[in-house]
Amino acid sequence: METTPSVSGGDRFQVGMAEVDAALRGGLARSGVHEIHAEAHADGPSALGFASGLSIRAAPRGPWVWVVQSRLSQETGQPHGPGLHELGLDPRCLVMVQARHPDQVLAAAEDALRNPAVGATLISLWGETPSLNLTSLRRLTLAAAEGRTTGFLVRIGAQVVPGAVETRWRLRSVLSQALEANAPGGPTFSVSLLRDRRGARPQDWIMEWSREDGCFRHPAPISGRVVSLSSNRQAGPVTPLRRTG
Repeated sequence: METTPSVSGGDRFQVGMAEVDAALRGGLARSGVHEIHAEAHADGPSALGFASGLSIRAAPRGPWVWVVQSRLSQETGQPHGPGLHELGLDPRCLVMVQARHPDQVLAAAEDALRNPAVGATLISLWGETPSLNLTSLRRLTLAAAEGRTTGFLVRIGAQVVPGAVETRWRLRSVLSQALEANAPGGPTFSVSLLRDRRGARPQDWIMEWSREDGCFRHPAPISGRVVSLSSNRQAGPVTPLRRTG
């Protein structure tokens, strides 16, 4: 499936995978907040990776603001500069804000969303957050509309809370396809669209992030080729599997 180029202007941006952009009727709203839920705690880093890719699509040249709850950093570790660079996020264009209390995270995120100089704001929270409710989500949405900026709210270890977000997603990790010489493939995600304010129906996709193209795409298919034994070499004996433990 072909991918679509990044859209740097207008009121919507495309994720890059034509099938997804068509389902979303042209892409995602730029001046709004998109919510991403990790299906399980172990899927948290992948949810953050997916949100990072969307941030690049929304604002290819940045700058980006990442507001992190301290508890999340304790659970998943600090963002790694070389790893962010491999995704395509230039650490020099990224402002990290860390706050202990969820209320402080939401306040800092609201300020960032209201600033038109910010390309995209990534907000990451850990666990159930009572202060994240209809009112606070509405405030984030209004701030994004005022600043004409895009927010990505990543929630790990929490239930879905109703709110006026543009889209809501559920994400889990999947294995990437290995490249030649068994090199690791691109980050791959199982993505479920749960809600879209414009009425797109819930759907599921497997999406791979391509750093080279700066977009999401279908995972590269497995070649199916089998490495044959050399003509002057015999196969060794098959060692039977033994149960341990």
